[in-house]
Amino acid sequence: MVNGQSWGQSFLEIAKEKNLDLEDLEEKARQGGFAVFNTKGYTNVAIAAATVSLMNLVLSDAKSIAICSHYDEKFKSYISTPALIGKEGVEALVKLPLTFEEEVKLKQSVCEIQEKIDYFS
Repeated sequence: MVNGQSWGQSFLEIAKEKNLDLEDLEEKARQGGFAVFNTKGYTNVAIAAATVSLMNLVLSDAKSIAICSHYDEKFKSYISTPALIGKEGVEALVKLPLTFEEEVKLKQSVCEIQEKIDYFS
């Protein structure tokens, strides 16, 4: 989960007001990617669409925020987070106000991804 904001209200506040089960939402988000992959065998359309979107932002020097993969010095690995995209590519990273629990989960995710990269390298 990301401790983001919508219309000035934190996502965690909205989730609490709406009685959303954050663990259930997290699991559904995690399984969504697997469902697409297991059904289609690949996710190339989504990857192609994201690539076209990012290239349009670069070519137009949009100075717009988009989610993209980039090397993160803190984790010594590639992760996907919001970034300012312009003619130089990733021009600035958007710092997410993560809770301690979210920071721990992000670190666990990065470690799992790195293990898979190492395994296949």
